[in-house]
Amino acid sequence: MGKALVIGIDDYRATPLKGCVGDAREMERLLSHNDDGSRNYDVRLITSDETEISRGSFRKELAALFENDRDADLLFFYAGHGAQTEWGGELVTQDYAPNSLGVSMNDVITLANKSVAREVVVILDCCFSGDMANVPGLQSGAVAEEFCKGLAVLSENVTLLSASRATEPSQEYGGHGAFTRLLINGLEGAAANLTGEVTALSLYAHASKAFGEWDQRPVFKSHATRPSILRHAVPWIDPALLRRLPDHFKAQGVVGEDDRCTRGGGTSTRGWRPGYRGAAGVRLPQRATQCWASRH
Repeated sequence: MGKALVIGIDDYRATPLKGCVGDAREMERLLSHNDDGSRNYDVRLITSDETEISRGSFRKELAALFENDRDADLLFFYAGHGAQTEWGGELVTQDYAPNSLGVSMNDVITLANKSVAREVVVILDCCFSGDMANVPGLQSGAVAEEFCKGLAVLSENVTLLSASRATEPSQEYGGHGAFTRLLINGLEGAAANLTGEVTALSLYAHASKAFGEWDQRPVFKSHATRPSILRHAVPWIDPALLRRLPDHFKAQGVVGEDDRCTRGGGTSTRGWRPGYRGAAGVRLPQRATQCWASRH
């Protein structure tokens, strides 16, 4: 069982949001259990409607997530305001001040990169979230900000999913972040493979396709050596049926001695490629620019 920290902040003094607490609660619901009811992540949920989320408390919770993390599967999700500063991107807390907006994205990625966990997945739905893991010193200062390439440094088995590029705002739509709304749909099964596995990569692929070229552009960064399975949804095909497929084709005479060919002295069998089954789910918004609030 993995360990996850899920934080959602709506209640800011001057610029409140409306979907971040709902995002966090839905992510907690989906990450804590697989579709069959089995335990998945042990989730610690923190939302601004129940407690004040200060810079100090945020950092304390992050440190706790990475304690005793050897061989663990860790996940961090944040929904709230994000900001760009002279010192890099920040996750804004409720006690923000002019020169201290919250927790630095550099602090988060430092903990992730130093971790001895088996894998670390970080998911951010906030403005400028694509700045996570970018190293300013690797980018030429002579290049205008809008043309900068994000040069990131990630340790092995660290994966990041961000709602937008480092220079873009992230939008809310229908009571959720536009990005998280798609993540929820994907975790419920729309991003699952035939056996029901939802991975970080399949979740990103599912979400990113809903955004047009003029919309916010989700970002995926990874130094993975194995697929990060985030949840088990309902399989599209009964696993027991899949296990019986070789017997079925052998009985039908589809695969036999006549189907074998030799290349360079070796023997291979012609593969059978099954068709793809699409995911029936919620009709998703075509343009994120229709959203009514920005998370910055």
